[in-house]
Amino acid sequence: MFCTRCGKENSETNKFCNGCGVALLVEKSLLAQSVPAPPPPPPAPSKFSPVSQIHQETLPDIAQTLVLPKGIPAITEEIGSKVDQETSSTAKTESFTNDVIPAVVTPESKTESLDPEPSIITSNIDAQQNAPQPVAEPAFSNQVSFQAAAVQRPKRSNKGLILLLSGVVVLIVFGVAGILLWRYYKPVVTDAGSDQPTPDIVKPSAVQPPPDMTSVSGGDFFMGSDDADEFSKPAHKITVRPFYIDVTEVTNEHYKSFVDSTSHNPPPHWVNRTFLPREAKYPVTNVTWDDATAFANWAGKRLPTEEEWEFAARGTDGRIYPWGSDWNSELTNAGATGVVEVATKTGKSPFGCFDMSGNAWEWTASDARPYKNGVPFRRKMIEPKIIRGGFWGGKRNEVTAVYRRAYGARDEKEYKNSGFRCAKDMSAN
Repeated sequence: MFCTRCGKENSETNKFCNGCGVALLVEKSLLAQSVPAPPPPPPAPSKFSPVSQIHQETLPDIAQTLVLPKGIPAITEEIGSKVDQETSSTAKTESFTNDVIPAVVTPESKTESLDPEPSIITSNIDAQQNAPQPVAEPAFSNQVSFQAAAVQRPKRSNKGLILLLSGVVVLIVFGVAGILLWRYYKPVVTDAGSDQPTPDIVKPSAVQPPPDMTSVSGGDFFMGSDDADEFSKPAHKITVRPFYIDVTEVTNEHYKSFVDSTSHNPPPHWVNRTFLPREAKYPVTNVTWDDATAFANWAGKRLPTEEEWEFAARGTDGRIYPWGSDWNSELTNAGATGVVEVATKTGKSPFGCFDMSGNAWEWTASDARPYKNGVPFRRKMIEPKIIRGGFWGGKRNEVTAVYRRAYGARDEKEYKNSGFRCAKDMSAN
């Protein structure tokens, strides 16, 4: 501090000047008077006070122009104090609501609780109408604004997702049901093909089969063999429905009943429309595919398909011969000099059928077509059909249960070694 009289510098704690001895308090007061005090900072507007919403520069003009009647200032002051108390109480309540239980505050209730109330009362209505009215913006805190936005955000609906998942489940259920029904009712088709209609699936029952026939349960098996000749491979899985099949080949005496009943032409080697007496139990031979089909229709039966014939001959265990996989010449009429009576040889199939190896070729209902990836038949024939089982002069590899050949249904040079056996739908019994 410099002395105003002598100009000597003194410390702030000196009461008298070290140079001239003048009291420094006087200079301090004078110095204080000479330096203007900074203006006090304007009072911060209340957080929720409506006064903050009015331009501060308009208040002095309004106060100077308004002339309040007697008694009004006191009333105004009293009402203003009550308004300030209510505003303070509202702010405390709002702060408690936002900090403690923000989840129960709705946008509607928050807007109502923050609506400003008038804090300036005057009797000069015209002055109030002529005064500029700026647009007021609610003074929300950041916390209140954030919570209000969170409350107003609509909840995401899962209705669409639920409907989508329900539709997917329904499609899966119907798809699985359709596949199961298709697998149950689908027709059995082989690569070789057959023009004979396939009967419906019928489970084997305790019903007695027709005379001279046996029940074949049906099922899955591998048709053909990878070790067989070129026309009888490859092995491939086939499903066969239950059916009946003749235990033996159709004999001469059975076929004569058909000839006599229908006046059908007898086999060419018969004499006077009959066979030799000793050949009654021989399998009928020298018949075409048309002859065999005519007899089956007359008897209320049909020719077996190629798949049915092989299934009845070997079952499901993959055997090569009707009796098994090992060759036994005593069980079949093969490599012989001619046909013998049916059921003479004991090499039966798993279902009890005789002579499905050797003795006479047997017609089937199937067209002569190659297996998938197999070799087609090369010889030209008129309506070629599949014949099975070999004949009495066949070799061991030609009388297996998988050996197959094609032969013309008609107009071949001779049919002296071809016979047949019949089948019947199990549902038709």
